[in-house]
Amino acid sequence: SYCEDPDLVLELKNLIVICADTLQGYGFPVNRLFDLLFEVRDQYNETLLKKWAVVFRWDSLFLTVTKIVFFSLGEMLETENPYFIEARKPH
Repeated sequence: SYCEDPDLVLELKNLIVICADTLQGYGFPVNRLFDLLFEVRDQYNETLLKKWAVVFRWDSLFLTVTKIVFFSLGEMLETENPYFIEARKPH
């Protein structure tokens, strides 16, 4: 099963790097550990995407709605809308 916590995946990656570095220092082959690091990197990317996708979607939605509101408000103020004409007249 995959871990859903990007911080934990990053910690796992760091431990694998330390282990591979130590084993390589003693002359052991570490090619398989480096292959594992590629898999951990891919999993880390996926967990980050899952974690932040909701935030990015919300920001994008907020930005889109804000643009629509301001564009619509600008159009209403530029047209001869009777509600806005009365409000813009100096008293």
